[in-house]
Amino acid sequence: MDTIIWIVVAVAVLWGFAPITLGRGGRVSTTQLATLCAAVGLPLPDASTGPILARIAHRERWSLWGGAIGLALGALTAIVGRLEPGGAVIMLGVAFGGAVGGGLATVVAGHRVPAGAPRVARSRRTAVGDYVPVRHLIAARGMLAVAIVAGGVELILGATRTASDVPALLIVCVVVALPVAVLTEVVLRLVADRPQHASTSLELAWDDVLRADAAHQLVLNQVIVCALAAFAAPFSAGLFDGIGPSPVPPSGATVVVAVVVLAAAAVAVGLVTTGPWRRHPLDRLWAGRSFDPPGDDSSATRPIGASDAGRAPC
Repeated sequence: MDTIIWIVVAVAVLWGFAPITLGRGGRVSTTQLATLCAAVGLPLPDASTGPILARIAHRERWSLWGGAIGLALGALTAIVGRLEPGGAVIMLGVAFGGAVGGGLATVVAGHRVPAGAPRVARSRRTAVGDYVPVRHLIAARGMLAVAIVAGGVELILGATRTASDVPALLIVCVVVALPVAVLTEVVLRLVADRPQHASTSLELAWDDVLRADAAHQLVLNQVIVCALAAFAAPFSAGLFDGIGPSPVPPSGATVVVAVVVLAAAAVAVGLVTTGPWRRHPLDRLWAGRSFDPPGDDSSATRPIGASDAGRAPC
């Protein structure tokens, strides 16, 4: 019964992955769109609305499909593996599936510049660091290291309650954290390396912002998955056995591991969720440029430096 309730909750969360278009290009939430424009600080003139909304709808549609697949896999894992708590597995499946779907939407971009239309391209190759702040990468990779070390320490100490708890928590959680981290790194590089197609400088800047948003969701979900995986170590080792009618105090090493994990998780989540991360690609790739709100015909954004962006074949 609990699993069914969590599936219903996950479905409700799933629709939050497409707040602007609901994965369709027909109806648009003007409130959500205005919030996004204010957050990134870019104008959205009528001439550019169509192409940019098409990109947003494409990404949100892939996020929905990715989240739905993650929900199905999470529910199947929770039911077949009889994992407790199953709700956490389902919600992680939805969140990470949606993040991967949003990232892959960039890789299989459906937008193409019409034949004969002007094309704008960047004169240098972009890298992951252009879309993801360094502190975010440090937080994600650091949290993975904490998960691996925490799991290894508890296994070495032999502090687990019973042998059956090891595959249910440490192996399932810690071993899942590594593939999640690897998949995140792969998709991040695909997002950064994918060629960009745009007919105006403003459209190219919006593409950068949407890529950064997809990359941020991937990094944030890796931090959360690795944090839960790290906390699985002291949980498996009997940290909570001290609660109940027959308390069994956990070992001192287990308590230390739990405190370190909680501190590391708090720092990592704080690093990833603070700061104007949506404007990071603009600061990196569009420093010194201003966009003319009434419209952008590629002459409205003139390079202050000679090597940043300009007209070139895509």
